[in-house]
Amino acid sequence: MKKRLIVNTALLAGASILMRCIGMVFQAWLAGRIGAAGIGLYQLVMSVELLATTFAISGIRFAATRLVAEEIGLGRGGGVGGAMSRCAAYSLFFGAAGCAILYGFAEPIGFLWIGDARTVMSLRILAFGLPFIALSSVLSGYFTACGRIWKPSLVHLLEQLFCAGLVVLFLSRAPEGDIERSCAAVAAGVTAAESLSAAVSDKSIIMVSHEPYRCYGRPLISYLLEGKTDREHLDYKSADFYEKRGIETLFGAEFEAVALDASAHEVKLAG
Repeated sequence: MKKRLIVNTALLAGASILMRCIGMVFQAWLAGRIGAAGIGLYQLVMSVELLATTFAISGIRFAATRLVAEEIGLGRGGGVGGAMSRCAAYSLFFGAAGCAILYGFAEPIGFLWIGDARTVMSLRILAFGLPFIALSSVLSGYFTACGRIWKPSLVHLLEQLFCAGLVVLFLSRAPEGDIERSCAAVAAGVTAAESLSAAVSDKSIIMVSHEPYRCYGRPLISYLLEGKTDREHLDYKSADFYEKRGIETLFGAEFEAVALDASAHEVKLAG
């Protein structure tokens, strides 16, 4: 356990240092490309985007980490999927709400708050990245709870590299000296990279049960025997629930769990 803690700490520290170095080099290049005025305008836009991101995330990363860790600690592997589903719904709600608010109020924010109409286009572009940022935070919390620190670290590193590449690409299409369109190009690159971050955040959930049935309500068995309900209504979830969420199911007597190694995230099956 101590060795694992040291390795995870080293991974986080190394990834953070590497990302800061990449960010510093990129910022220096960006300042030369769009100028001091462009950087100043972009910083104003990003200050608003930071506030909107805080609202969109709303602590969901830490909530996901705690809920998933609790389910794993109690040995309730089947509860991980439910916790992730609730966290994903929560994140998408606040992410979509943040997107709608930032997009809808981009003009008042740009004109009245920031005091520069050239920020409106960038704010509206950045708004579309908020749901993806929120969802990515949920996945990051899941991997942290599972102890797989390298996955979110790798995703964040790739996101930064994608962001730099896309910004360079979009800026090459923006007119030279047009600060508004240059800032919008940077915002488009950031938004596209955040969307890719949520898309490439891999997750793997396997549900194991010695019973050949999906999760069902056992108290309802008495109603089934009395004829007050049917077999279909015993199930908590529909037949395609697990498939749609990328959850692999291993149901049957041959998949009975006989041992659990929590530190290695491994379950030994009877078969």
